[in-house]
Amino acid sequence: MKPVDREPLHPAVWPGALLILIGVGRLPELVPFLASMHLGKIAVIWAAAAIALGPREVGNPRVFDQRLAKLLAVWFVFAAVSVLWSVWRSYSLGFLLGGLLINMILFFIIARTLANTRTLRFYVAVLLIATGLLSVNAVLAAASAETTRISVSAAYDPNDLAMVLVMLLPLAVAVLFAINGVGRVVLLLLCGSMLVGILLTGSRGGFLGLIVVGGYLFFARLPRSDGGLGARFSPGKLAAAALGVTVLLVSVPATVWDRIGTMGALEADYNLTESSGRVAIWGRGLDAMAARPWGYGIKAFEAVEGRQGGRYKAAHNLWIELGVELGVQGWVVMILILATAFGIARQVRLQPPRAPPDHWALPVALGLRGALLGYLVTGFFLSAAYAGVLFAVLGVFAGLQSLVLAPSSRAEPHIEDEPGSRAIARTKGGPRQPRPQAPVGGWRPISGRRGRSSATATARQSRVRHEK
Repeated sequence: MKPVDREPLHPAVWPGALLILIGVGRLPELVPFLASMHLGKIAVIWAAAAIALGPREVGNPRVFDQRLAKLLAVWFVFAAVSVLWSVWRSYSLGFLLGGLLINMILFFIIARTLANTRTLRFYVAVLLIATGLLSVNAVLAAASAETTRISVSAAYDPNDLAMVLVMLLPLAVAVLFAINGVGRVVLLLLCGSMLVGILLTGSRGGFLGLIVVGGYLFFARLPRSDGGLGARFSPGKLAAAALGVTVLLVSVPATVWDRIGTMGALEADYNLTESSGRVAIWGRGLDAMAARPWGYGIKAFEAVEGRQGGRYKAAHNLWIELGVELGVQGWVVMILILATAFGIARQVRLQPPRAPPDHWALPVALGLRGALLGYLVTGFFLSAAYAGVLFAVLGVFAGLQSLVLAPSSRAEPHIEDEPGSRAIARTKGGPRQPRPQAPVGGWRPISGRRGRSSATATARQSRVRHEK
């Protein structure tokens, strides 16, 4: 087996990395001169050419043989069909081809090219770089901003930014505990900037998500640098938790804490009292679902909200958004997608530990499980059903399925007993003989007439020798 550093990378990982930086890190918005270069289209064309012309022996898993990929494909089909009866057909079609399709391509590229540990490390590094770009820009913007709520791009409002940082914080922490050296120092600084960035957004949903993923990380057994699992309450984990709390208390301004403190006085919150608040929007969304349970079309919630007497607001809840737009079937498929991803994380967790540098699957699985928890909490207050970061995370889950779990299920092909083979394996009074092994490469033995006659002749010779 090749050393990890010499494992080949599929050429399509580079456009895949560019799509992550665009879709998750919002690179063209953070670097304005890149906005006019149409990097997303370039990345998609580049990836298509790399996959079509690239090597077949590297990064060639059968993605759509996996349950996760099949469910996402079904979800996309539901979304595409919903355009036919959408109440805002032009906008639904535009989002289908310009937003959801790009996210599906991102998922496919990651799942299609994640074939070895080196590629897994590469994609994790790109995700963390994208997160670092967002969190560092948030911290820098806080110094000169006139508002107390920080956002770093037109596509991410403060709540969206908080969701991305909350989702990828567990991944950064899990990898932090699994490595040594300078990388650990870099990740420690990154985690600190992510913590501060989450609170600088002023997002109360983001704060709740931070509490949930923080509790998950505190009580989970995080990986060690030797490939095993550490103690649930190790000194290193307790020190890291204390350091994180200290950073938050020292660096976050009092105005942010005042906004978060309003969660203790919800009786005066506009989200509960006004017709444009989230509770009222959710109520109108539930009424719309009851009236048309098959959905109103992808990305049509705002039009439905206006028809229900609202102010054309967003859903601010991924489940209300999905239910109104894609109907009950949208709910069912999303639940199955998330359950499948959690199941992959659990299966990787139950695998025998691997020694470095092949131990990356475990911290990535544990970190991404925390990412899904963060998505469920923050997404409860956001229209985040089609978030790009979700598709990137699911792509890595599919890659883990191919990298860690699929080989173990086909490590040794099952060989059916040929006629007379039991006479070879066990003769009366003699020792048990080994069963015939499959040839190298997993090919089955010839099952035609010649194969059967050969097995029968061998069994007959064995019986003759025993009788003599």
